[in-house]
Amino acid sequence: MEYLVTALLVAAAVIAAPFIRERFRKPVDQSKAPGSLAKLSQGITHYRWFGPEGGPTVVCVHGQTTPSDAYLAVAEKLAAKGYRVLIYDIYGRGYSSDGNGPQTRDFLVRQLEDLLEDQGVKGKVSLFGYSMGGLIVPEYTSRHAERVERITLLVPGGFWKTIPFGRITKFVASHPLLADWSYAVRGSRILEIGINASMGEKIDVAGIHQIQLDQLARRGFRYAVSSAMSRDMFHGDNEAPNRVIAKAGIPLLAIWGGMDDVIPPATAAVLTEWNPSARHELLEDAGHGLPYTHSDEVVAAFEAFVKETKAA
Repeated sequence: MEYLVTALLVAAAVIAAPFIRERFRKPVDQSKAPGSLAKLSQGITHYRWFGPEGGPTVVCVHGQTTPSDAYLAVAEKLAAKGYRVLIYDIYGRGYSSDGNGPQTRDFLVRQLEDLLEDQGVKGKVSLFGYSMGGLIVPEYTSRHAERVERITLLVPGGFWKTIPFGRITKFVASHPLLADWSYAVRGSRILEIGINASMGEKIDVAGIHQIQLDQLARRGFRYAVSSAMSRDMFHGDNEAPNRVIAKAGIPLLAIWGGMDDVIPPATAAVLTEWNPSARHELLEDAGHGLPYTHSDEVVAAFEAFVKETKAA
């Protein structure tokens, strides 16, 4: 009996250890935020505006592991062309607070809704969605189609059933508590290896890889990533919101990376099935970091898209 109790205590310690370590990580120091902070219903959100007031509004939603810095080059280049660009950090990333709840679609769409209301954004906006942002943007649009003028998706997520994940990965990601524990133990190390492997690539945002690595040290990041991956953010129905977009006639451009090993460009066929009017562009030499590795091409594609949709 004594051995059984000891074994159970050891098992409990092993299970609890990563969560205890997380509680002792330093919270993000929001006093160092380079932009502004908004106190919203679910937490504090860090955001930045670029470009002249009165310009056409563009709102950029970043991805799972890289904060809004991913958009810095795109935002600056669009601002130089007269656009008014808003970027912000999703809860648990960058300088935003951890947030108050699991990272479901409702949770992350609510953050965007709250921020636009807080900033007094009126009229229609153009939306950019990068990676996981490519899930948030369609979901937001399906609920507020009257607010969206056009959509640009950069290597968008939302194709869980079409990406060949291993059975173990799918099993873990389908069980939230197991996913939270697994990512706390190992996931950040895998991410770190991937970031270090990308160090030699051409980048348009200075220090972006160090910014990505810095995320691993902040409290709440690991949970934010595992929570979004294992809740309905990725497992939910992404077909329905994209079909709403198609029915509403909102122009949509999707840009893919020919060398992307996270969201294979072949998934464009699925998006076309959901939205036959979607436009697609493939950057043959691009991987998954489109906004910070190919900002010129992204901005050029967006400008051509705007011109085309205005003429239609």
